[in-house]
Amino acid sequence: MTEAIRYRLRLPDGNEYGPVSMDTIEAWVRQSRVPRNASLVEVPGGAVRPVMDDPQLHRFFREMDPASPHHDDHSSVSSLIPYRNLPALIGYYVSIAALLPLIGLPIGLVAVILGVVGLGRVRANPACKGTVHAWIAIGLGATGMTISLAIVILVAVSF
Repeated sequence: MTEAIRYRLRLPDGNEYGPVSMDTIEAWVRQSRVPRNASLVEVPGGAVRPVMDDPQLHRFFREMDPASPHHDDHSSVSSLIPYRNLPALIGYYVSIAALLPLIGLPIGLVAVILGVVGLGRVRANPACKGTVHAWIAIGLGATGMTISLAIVILVAVSF
């Protein structure tokens, strides 16, 4: 009868935990208790290798990384609500308020700035989504600013 290989987990600060099974280490990875630069030490034998060299553990790290294109999230949800691109999302909501008369001038400017920042984030990391929200923030923000400016000019001319 062969016994399953067990491991000690060696953290970068030198602390070691185990010996435990690979299932236990996977659970620790899922709980974000294992840093990427930790090492696995085989028991018995003492062979040391980085946790990122283990294909099974590497997959878990990759799935947990929100910036990774392999991140296993609900991509349809992140397309509808770009929660990883807050400037685009906040700019979108602020731009709706920019359509209110008079206060649309400063709020519209904020929406345009947030939309531009959101577009920059999408260009830097396409996985964060939010292109449409950013463009809507820019468009509605500019429209709100224009409407508010027109109202201010009409009121000033009428006096």
